[in-house]
Amino acid sequence: MFTANWSADEALEATNQLLQLKDRPTAIVVTSDPMALGVYKALNDANVNIPNDISVASFDDVEINRFLTLTLSSIDMNTEEMGKATIRFICFRQLTY
Repeated sequence: MFTANWSADEALEATNQLLQLKDRPTAIVVTSDPMALGVYKALNDANVNIPNDISVASFDDVEINRFLTLTLSSIDMNTEEMGKATIRFICFRQLTY
């Protein structure tokens, strides 16, 4: 597992490190779409074919994804609903103690 700060530059560097591994992964899961841009750049610079050589998936589903030459597979996170569910969970747990 490689980690990076929340930037495309950090993701690019982490992907470059990942590409040095003897056994490259067949997929990369990125925690945000802006970081995925760095992953795409690193893979493109290394002539790695997405998705034939390495698949890329991410979170956020930002609008810019549809403008990529190869559309990024991205999950739309409904953060408002996640927040509501978290509050319900916390309140429920407090009521059960």
